[in-house]
Amino acid sequence: MKPTAAQKETLTPREGTFLMMVAQLVVLTCIVLAATVGGLSWQWTLLLAIPPVIGGALLSRVWGKLPR
Repeated sequence: MKPTAAQKETLTPREGTFLMMVAQLVVLTCIVLAATVGGLSWQWTLLLAIPPVIGGALLSRVWGKLPR
């Protein structure tokens, strides 16, 4: 049975998780750059950066459990 066009275009769970991890890094970088340009203290920058860091850590745990 041949895969349909929709099945060929679907991401595997591993590819999707990798893209989410890259997105988390982009978000973290944007937060740090915006906080730096905006003149926020390092404490506020750290506070803003906590959610993407936690998200990235959780995604990396999922990444390790996915089949190759």
